[in-house]
Amino acid sequence: MNLLLVGLELSPISVRSGAAESLLALSKSLRLLDHEVTIVIPYFESVSSSGLLAARRISPLPCKAGSARVYESTLPSGAKLVLLEVGGEPYAQDAFTREGSERTTLEFAEAVVRLVLERLNQGQGPDLVHAIGDRAGLVLPLLRFEDAAIGRAVSLLLPYEPGELSAELLAEWKLEAEPQKDSRSRLACVLGAAETVICPSRFVRDAFLGPLGPRSSVLRLEERGLVHIVPEGLDVGVYNPASDPALPFRYTPHDRSGKARSRSKYIQEHRLTQGAESPLVAVDLVRASSSDVKRALDEVPGLVRQGVLAVLCVRREHQAEATEAASAFADRVAVEVEPGPARARWALGAADFWLPLGGDDGSGRRLLEAARYGAVPLVESAGPLAERAVPVDAELYSGTALVYDPSESLTEAAGRAIAAYRRPAFSSWVGRVMAQDFAWDRAARRHLQLYRQMLRGGASSRSELGAAEASAL
Repeated sequence: MNLLLVGLELSPISVRSGAAESLLALSKSLRLLDHEVTIVIPYFESVSSSGLLAARRISPLPCKAGSARVYESTLPSGAKLVLLEVGGEPYAQDAFTREGSERTTLEFAEAVVRLVLERLNQGQGPDLVHAIGDRAGLVLPLLRFEDAAIGRAVSLLLPYEPGELSAELLAEWKLEAEPQKDSRSRLACVLGAAETVICPSRFVRDAFLGPLGPRSSVLRLEERGLVHIVPEGLDVGVYNPASDPALPFRYTPHDRSGKARSRSKYIQEHRLTQGAESPLVAVDLVRASSSDVKRALDEVPGLVRQGVLAVLCVRREHQAEATEAASAFADRVAVEVEPGPARARWALGAADFWLPLGGDDGSGRRLLEAARYGAVPLVESAGPLAERAVPVDAELYSGTALVYDPSESLTEAAGRAIAAYRRPAFSSWVGRVMAQDFAWDRAARRHLQLYRQMLRGGASSRSELGAAEASAL
């Protein structure tokens, strides 16, 4: 298949959310399955500093905003990369998220459509266009049926920020407004044009589709075969404790001596001199709300009484209060301020448990990262991460995480972790947690299955939502 993936960010060129990594990992996995893949993203200011070598094409694409410069490259996976610059200047990192960015997004989407039409005229058109993220999904309503019978899919990923297309924008790009209204929500436009909607979890599905109307509307979408839950994987080439340069010592699920040495080095660096044989818990507060941060910091004394070593990973805005909370227990509690990707992986490589609080993008990727590095996830049963967690049994034989009830305090949850840590079966269980199949291969094959279903033109998957029905959603 000839697949064209559209996004507004791509790791490592521009990373603002999990969509950047999802786009890169999906494209790599589809290429490994021997499909032709082209990624289209904006030409960001950060391209020059990313080390990417992209050749500027001589002929630009004609657009409403004048013309779009086209830059082309090839990624190590073999996927083709096309970068579009509309307006004569590279895009700032926040160009598509700042207030009033709908016009900028539509101008980029139109350039993508022009690229698709150019390739169709050359006999090299894609079989399918898959937009990664609801903002990037604005390319779908601009792909008219008369242009070509191209499959149209969108992946919905958090964070979700509602957006409205004004009457002026709708008229300029020939998009339909909602009945009795001059405007239309961005999401309604995207879902009205998509033939397949892909979500990494039920949590994400409900976060997007819930605001559109009553639950019955969501069920109507699902009855049409339009909404699919496809759990994501990890890029195991990047997240690999056996070869990760971020770790001082490498290790595998079957030989974790390197993890023990990484743990010892990490503890020494943070001068955690008391209870070196106690379990080390990485308390992840980087995405936590202020109330969740306060809750965690208030429980620091209780965590210490339970006998754990703790590393509090916080945003810079919470550095002072986290440092104050840890100061009374300097030999047992350390603070990491906004650890970068490499530093965060070392923290996971050192930790015995990973305890996250606060927001999540619903993909469960952070939970998979922790498990991959042997930091057993300790997650709340009512949270979005629990969807990817299989609670461990009493014998520590099966399961992938420790799951605690929302009514339990973090101190009580830590008590469960300590009880498990002291069991003889703990070490073998950690090895099994690490040895899970984390790869994107299964997710990529499911995507291909949905692509083929779409291209076969089945009645359920190829129904386009009419304007009246979309507005009812």
